Amino acid sequence: MSRIGYRIGGDIERPSTAMIERIRSYRTSDLSDAMNRTQTLAGLRPIYTPMARVVGPAVTVNSVVPSIDAGKMGLARSVEGDVLVVTAPNSESNAVWGGNLAFGTKSRGIAGLIVDGGIRDVSEIRDVGLPTYARHITTAAAPVHSPQGEVNVPIACGGVVVFPGDIVVADEDGIVILPPEHVDDILSDTDGVLAKAAAVQELLSRGEITNLENIVNQYRSEGYTNA
Repeated sequence: MSRIGYRIGGDIERPSTAMIERIRSYRTSDLSDAMNRTQTLAGLRPIYTPMARVVGPAVTVNSVVPSIDAGKMGLARSVEGDVLVVTAPNSESNAVWGGNLAFGTKSRGIAGLIVDGGIRDVSEIRDVGLPTYARHITTAAAPVHSPQGEVNVPIACGGVVVFPGDIVVADEDGIVILPPEHVDDILSDTDGVLAKAAAVQELLSRGEITNLENIVNQYRSEGYTNA
C-alpha cells in the first residue's frame, strides 16, 4: 500500500505522438480562451526569452520540502519528450533546479521544465537551451536531500491540478494544461476562437472598434451619461 507523502510512481500513461503533434501549433492564449480561462497556470514565467514552445506529457514532482533529490527522482521517471512539472511551494529562497541539473535534463531529451518555486543559474540554463518556467529566481540552492518528496502524483502547480500524463503547452505567453481525454473538444473550441478572431481582422485593419455599439449601450444602462 502506498503511503501519502512517500509515493514514487512508476511509468505513466502518455498521450500519443499524434495527439501531441495536433496540439503543437496552438498558442496558449487561444487554448486558454477555449477553456474559459481555466487550466491556465498563474504566476509562472519563462526565465529567459525568446523561449521555445513546449508541448509534452507531464511527469510530476511534489517537492513540498525543497530538495534536489526529489527533482532527480522525477527526472529518473522521465523519457524523451516529457515535461517535468515541479511544485516546490516553500522554495522562494532555495532553488530546486540549476545549471548542472538543467544540462542533464536537456541531455535526457526532456522537452521543458515547469517549476512552481525557485530556480537559479539562468544564464547556464539559457546556454543549455532548456525551456524553463519558474515562479522565483534565487541564488541559494535547496538542500540536496529531504525525505519529503513524491513523483507522478497529482500536484497543484500555478493554481491548477496537474495529473501525470496531462499535456503541458507552454510558450512566451504562459502555460496551460490539457487533460488528454478532453483534447478533441478543446481543439474544436480553439478552432472556433481562431475563426472569430479571423472574422474581425478586416474591421480592425480599418482602425474600427469591435462591438462598440453594444459597449456604449452597456455603459449607458449603468448610468454613464457621456458614453
